[in-house]
Amino acid sequence: MNIPKIKTLFKASVFFCTISLLLVACGNKNEMTIKPKTTTIKGDLGIYFEVINRDYKIPITQNSLEQIIAVEIKRTNADFPFDINNINPFGTNGGETHHVGFGIEFLGENGPIDIKNPTEGGIGGVYSSDDIKSIFKLKKGETGYVRWTVDKIDGLKSFQITSALSGSNDETITTTENSEIELSGTINNSYSVKMNLSIKGENVEGKYYYTKQNKDINLSGSNDNGNINLNEFTSDGKRTGSFQGILNGNSFIGTWTDADNSNSFPFNLTVTNLPNTISNTTAYTSSTGSADWDKLLDDYEAYIDQYIKLFKKAQNGDNTALVEYPGLLEKAERLQHSLERAQNDNSLSSTQVARMMRIQAKMVEQMNF
Repeated sequence: MNIPKIKTLFKASVFFCTISLLLVACGNKNEMTIKPKTTTIKGDLGIYFEVINRDYKIPITQNSLEQIIAVEIKRTNADFPFDINNINPFGTNGGETHHVGFGIEFLGENGPIDIKNPTEGGIGGVYSSDDIKSIFKLKKGETGYVRWTVDKIDGLKSFQITSALSGSNDETITTTENSEIELSGTINNSYSVKMNLSIKGENVEGKYYYTKQNKDINLSGSNDNGNINLNEFTSDGKRTGSFQGILNGNSFIGTWTDADNSNSFPFNLTVTNLPNTISNTTAYTSSTGSADWDKLLDDYEAYIDQYIKLFKKAQNGDNTALVEYPGLLEKAERLQHSLERAQNDNSLSSTQVARMMRIQAKMVEQMNF
């Protein structure tokens, strides 16, 4: 059975996107100036990057697409525990081992007035995913920019940057039934700690201590395919904080948060006893009818549904829909590559091929190609 080439289905939408962008009108510009609440980046990537502390200008126009903040981000001296050539921003899929992303929280007097989450990736802001990819190409000490649209101006006082890191659908992190792991590293790139973890399936127990204090703090939590959540307790059972992070290869990275969630800092720990207990497996296999291709088809159909929705919004004159086109088009190319590979390798079952054709037919019908 022949499957129509996916790339021909996007020609009309790409042309429409280009023409629509050329028709966006410019409003009269004023400016407002805000500063970051903190130079620390919250979340998983805070140890590798920081915000440059300066005034940031936001143009105020009648066209919301022009209300953009470009935040300058600096690479720290911390080494990445993953290959930067095998990452993708959230919202895109391909041969990555990790998904990465930055978000922004716009703050008023009493807290956030708008939040763009780091897992929204290039789809969530005005920037394309190239913004995020370029940030990871920075050398230590260099700076780059990530951009977002500013949808709410009233009451805006400051902002703070958030971040996220996770393993993608293309990689599953597993542990053996009984893993004894020793780690060392830092919290907030300044507090030296050592940690011992005992991983038994979904359960994790252990201890850690600050090297300057040498006093054990108990740990207890869960393991979900390398996503580790740990609560910490004093000897008398009082909860004092938590670790949330990803155990991958010989690194454990994530965020430490205190007991009342008022402070959080990135942590970066390295396995020091190098056990042969952590392995990577490829999720998208070439076995015929693999359930992993069902997952890819799920992602593809979700993309098609979102793309059709945006297309119709743009047809009705809603120019804000154009913000999301670049990220969606890039995701289409990634999915196209994987599905064409499955077609060439005969990796799809007859049921999966039929579903693939139904998804394509839905796009053609709804967008009137």
